[in-house]
Amino acid sequence: MMDILRRVMAILTEPVQVATSRPAAPPARRLVLSQIDILSTASSIIQNYPSITSAYLFGSYAERTARPDSDIDIVIFMPDRGWGKLEVIGGVQMDLKRALHRRIDLSVCPPDDFVEKIKKYWVQINLHA
Repeated sequence: MMDILRRVMAILTEPVQVATSRPAAPPARRLVLSQIDILSTASSIIQNYPSITSAYLFGSYAERTARPDSDIDIVIFMPDRGWGKLEVIGGVQMDLKRALHRRIDLSVCPPDDFVEKIKKYWVQINLHA
């Protein structure tokens, strides 16, 4: 009986090696979002901000040249020039980022030369769906 107890005690007091770190998990794969998904999501979010009169997707997602690390470029137009405009801009950008899980480059009432540069690549976001 004593022999069994000694064996059990030896097993229980035996040093155990514990891994201090686990192998790193492979990074999550980021896929290129579909233009349809971006337009649909952006539409449903931007509709919640009635001061925005129109919105357009431009850049790599509009040109269909986006990569997994591409940001999403959106321009919004709104006549409001007061302090409330800042709240709307911040809200839209935050809501889009949360929903799409991407960096959002949000432009507001851009200068005319910027509009001319990107206009040929715009894809309108339907705000009245």
